[in-house]
Amino acid sequence: MAPPADKTSIARFFSADRFPPLAGGGGTLLHALCLLLLFLGTFFVSGAGPVTGLLDRWSPLDVSWQLVLEYAAKHRLQFGKDVVFTYGPLGYLFTGVGQGYLLAARVVFAFARSLFTAWATVGIARRFPGLPGRLFFLWALLFGTFSGGLDQFTFLVILYCGFLLLDGSAGRASRGSFLVFIAVVSLAKFTYLIAALAVVLVTAGCRLAGRNYRRAFSIVLGYLTVLALLWLATGQHPENLASWVKGSLEISGGYSKAMSRPAAPAILCLCLLSAALFLRRAAVEARGRLGSLPDAAFLALILLFDYLAWKQGFVRADDHPHTFALFQPAAFLLLYLHPSTGRAGSVNAAMHKQLAAVLVFCAAAMVIRTDGAILTEIFYKPVDVCRRLKTVCLVLSGNLDADYPALHPDKSQLKELDLPIARALIGNSTVDVLDFQQWTALVNGLNYHPRPVIQGYSAYTPYLQSMNRVFYEGVGRPEFVIFRLETIDNRFPTLDDAPLLIFLLQNYRIVAREKGFLIMRHSGTGKPPQLRQVHEERVPFGQRVDLSRFNDKIFVMQAVTRPTLWGRVVNTLYHAPILSMRVLAGGKEPEARIVPEMASTGFLFNPLLFDNGDVSDFYLKKGTAAEAVTFLRPTSAFGTSSDTVEVRILRIEE
Repeated sequence: MAPPADKTSIARFFSADRFPPLAGGGGTLLHALCLLLLFLGTFFVSGAGPVTGLLDRWSPLDVSWQLVLEYAAKHRLQFGKDVVFTYGPLGYLFTGVGQGYLLAARVVFAFARSLFTAWATVGIARRFPGLPGRLFFLWALLFGTFSGGLDQFTFLVILYCGFLLLDGSAGRASRGSFLVFIAVVSLAKFTYLIAALAVVLVTAGCRLAGRNYRRAFSIVLGYLTVLALLWLATGQHPENLASWVKGSLEISGGYSKAMSRPAAPAILCLCLLSAALFLRRAAVEARGRLGSLPDAAFLALILLFDYLAWKQGFVRADDHPHTFALFQPAAFLLLYLHPSTGRAGSVNAAMHKQLAAVLVFCAAAMVIRTDGAILTEIFYKPVDVCRRLKTVCLVLSGNLDADYPALHPDKSQLKELDLPIARALIGNSTVDVLDFQQWTALVNGLNYHPRPVIQGYSAYTPYLQSMNRVFYEGVGRPEFVIFRLETIDNRFPTLDDAPLLIFLLQNYRIVAREKGFLIMRHSGTGKPPQLRQVHEERVPFGQRVDLSRFNDKIFVMQAVTRPTLWGRVVNTLYHAPILSMRVLAGGKEPEARIVPEMASTGFLFNPLLFDNGDVSDFYLKKGTAAEAVTFLRPTSAFGTSSDTVEVRILRIEE
């Protein structure tokens, strides 16, 4: 019987000699093998998923905006003017569903993204001797293609670019290549643009502080030049770049209030534990880096990126926490990297334990979030790598078309998506889709002419709502609308695109019905409805507001709540509490969510509209009137907003 292992033998097993670094001498072959494995493990050609295969399994909302990004790129729609979204003109390179367009660009980017992901991951891992580098590499290999991995490993590449720009020993070719890549992804998603700008400005600032003016100038000029050339190459007009940034800021700024969802307590607890370990180590590193500007700057970038990952994961926390859990181990490990030396700092047994704890907490969070499905995905990872190798071979042989699912949609399922009545009526006329099932126009080959904020649930600030309303008030409004009154997160249905909905009901008429959609055609003058305030009062949360006096006309309600300083802090660090209202009508009192900024601009409440049947009744001058409304907030929300709601009632003049 073998004697029990002592602590010395265990320490030797986890030593740097047992796990040699990935670089240098005999590690060259291992280095190349790691690059190849990560390249194959993260290889992903965007837009491959066919609509017919994903519309039932994915939300129609997600399928639709991804198709719109592809359509916008193909037809050179102007971002910031024709399309206002947090994805940019290259956003289609990160989508999972498509109709088979722009395949060449998708393939080229797939190779570039996988190459830079592998390059950055191995570049980080090889700077850590022993176990930490191996664990990081394994983590990236297992989770690099998991849902959310695309975002978080793009973050990793951008952050590694910052390391190279701060590392004096990094080669010019490496720095330049990564700078070009982060300029490319900046036009794919606004979050990447923020991250890339932070890297460029912080690294250039460090060079200026060190009086290396030439390097600082080359970083800023190089990035901005590539960004501008790409903007023009995608068919965008120079004057629309500022509009895209402004629109994206509006959407991002209102996201925490409008789109928040609570996290599962167990997942939140696990991620908070990992975040606590991360912040504890960051505080230690901050004290030790005061004498080195590059090291302090890199620490600031790590903290910013971890905050972006936190917000991405825990605003819409019912479905996205794994995106934070995927990035957190990488962020923790990067705390030990010092650009001033190009190597990791103090890597010891305590660091091993803390890294292991972070990995365990994050892995457990992902297992809970996916109900264990991630374990199955890990088990089949070798099969997945082989499948991706097959895709690479097909691309290199020029035969990807035969194995690209988006080019081969199921014909029988396409018939289910067919809208022959809509096609016959609309013909080549322009058409928009309200609210978020844009696939109806795109799959049926209609002349899609979208409002700027393409899906009404995300028009949640006065600026965004006004963009859509002004678009419809202009001469370029669509002739037809494919309409379905629907919303997300149990919101009060008429909140989404509320000013536009009021305009639509006054200026469009129903001409047909098909498969749950109303086909509407412009029939009015295009003039905005006239509103006149008839009542105003301030009521506490929980107190019923009598609306029985306002049931004989068409009325709009404005409900204004004002956040406190503490409320703004909570919204910045986590997300705003969810407010709601109960509406009494016909003996029933359903509860629906309200979004404060949407409610403050005014929404239709009389007659009540909950679905397309109610919309049809509206045109017949029928419908149910609200008798009373009660505004509610959870106990945890006390102190985050004013204790009262300013309620204004406005009548639509006929």
